[in-house]
Amino acid sequence: MSNLSFSHEPALYIGFANALLLVLVTFGVPLSGDQKTAIDTLLGAVLAIVAGIAIRSQVTPVSQIPAPVPAVPVVPGPPTG
Repeated sequence: MSNLSFSHEPALYIGFANALLLVLVTFGVPLSGDQKTAIDTLLGAVLAIVAGIAIRSQVTPVSQIPAPVPAVPVVPGPPTG
């Protein structure tokens, strides 16, 4: 089974939050269209920030990547012929 943590699957959690909002409205929570849009936008923004923080903690900054080992130059052999 794949890793379903927020840092690996942020879209899954955003979709879950949107689906939960739709279920609440379907079962009678009185929200206007503007309120649903505002809640959806706020959830998306908060989850995007949290995802950015979670993903950033797993990225290696360029300054910490070890320098590549220099390649050995290829020296041509003596001419044949």
